[in-house]
Amino acid sequence: MFKLPDLSKAQRTLVMYCWSPGAIPLVPQGIVAAGFVANGRLRHPWFLATYMEPGLRRPVATGMIILRPARSCIR
Repeated sequence: MFKLPDLSKAQRTLVMYCWSPGAIPLVPQGIVAAGFVANGRLRHPWFLATYMEPGLRRPVATGMIILRPARSCIR
């Protein structure tokens, strides 16, 4: 479990605000994009994996899914 060191409330809030965006690679750029790629729904404006060359679409979506837990391990 991630435990913040002894910080003031303002500092803890700032840390969590900066740490939270890791969900962006996991959910929309990873899981949702993987679903779009698997179903052949391409060229959606917000999903990086749908713009990649055909051989790179699944690896990019998988990489985004892996990026979130990996980011949690970095201290």
